[in-house]
Amino acid sequence: MLWSKLETSVLTSATLAVAGGFDYIRGRLGLDHARELIVPSHFDTKASNSLRPADLPDPRTPQFASEATSVIRRLLEITRGRAFVLFTSYAQMNEIYERFLASWNFRC
Repeated sequence: MLWSKLETSVLTSATLAVAGGFDYIRGRLGLDHARELIVPSHFDTKASNSLRPADLPDPRTPQFASEATSVIRRLLEITRGRAFVLFTSYAQMNEIYERFLASWNFRC
């Protein structure tokens, strides 16, 4: 109903494209006819991250949340709670947050 009322819409996000395309988001939003453009990022992720562990398991595995929680906990201890942690999934962010609730002294 929304798209039929709009002449033009521009959707932007760092995470709209999945596996190099927009099929997933197009299906979720019911967009049948759209022009698409993926613009390369000017942000140097590798140079800007202070921690990007390569030894974490695949985020789709059940072990990921436990091991990521451990790595994030170590980082937060080192930085005394001063860290900006990014997630690509609300579900993972909430799961890891829940793991911290019982035993964490810093504000999340």
